[in-house]
Amino acid sequence: MSDTGVVVEYKSQRKDTQNRVPISAHVLREKFGSARRIYSDSKETLKSLWKDVEDDPDIKVNVDNWANAVRILYGYTPDSSLFLDHTYLICLAKLAVYLKFEKSPNRDEILDVMNGNYFTAKGITNFLEEDFSLWLLSPEIAATSFALFCSIVDALATYDFFNIEEDLFRELYEELIERNERHKAGEYYTPEWLVQSLAIRPG
Repeated sequence: MSDTGVVVEYKSQRKDTQNRVPISAHVLREKFGSARRIYSDSKETLKSLWKDVEDDPDIKVNVDNWANAVRILYGYTPDSSLFLDHTYLICLAKLAVYLKFEKSPNRDEILDVMNGNYFTAKGITNFLEEDFSLWLLSPEIAATSFALFCSIVDALATYDFFNIEEDLFRELYEELIERNERHKAGEYYTPEWLVQSLAIRPG
C-alpha cells in the first residue's frame, strides 16, 4: 500500500444545490487547475500510486493503448506526467457528472461512480468506453485511491453542476495539456468525451 504523504479524510458534505456556488469553465480552471493545492496534492498522490502498479501487465496494456492513441494524435511518445493529468481529468469528469444527479456525495456510491457502474445503471455510456483511470481501482492501491476520490468529490461538491451552458472543461484542459502539443494536432478545445459527459441533464 502506498504512503503518499497526503492525508485525506472523507467528510460527507450535505449541501443543497441552492447553497452551492455556480460552476463555470473559468471557475473550474481557477479552483482545480495547476496552481491549486487540490491539483498538486492529487498529482503527487497519483504519482505515488502509479509507482505501485505500473509494472502490472493488465494495466500496462491499457496504458500502452492510451500512449498509442496520443502518439497517433500528437506524433510523439507521451510521458507518465501527461497520463496522470489525463487520469486527473477523467476523475474530475466522472465525479462532476455524478454531482449533476446527486444533491450531495454519498460515500457508498463513490466506487460505483469511479468503476462506471453508477452511470451504467442510469444508461449513461458515452464517456466510459476509453476510461484510462480504472488502474486506480487496483486492489493494492484501492484504499488510497478511495481517499483521493473522496477529497476530489468533496472539493467539487461546493459547486452547482446542475445547470451548465458551456464547455465546462475547456479552460482546464487547455491549461493542463501542453498548448504546443495540442497545436500540432490543430486541437484547441476539450475532447468530445469531456464535452458529452457534462452535456447530460438529470431528469
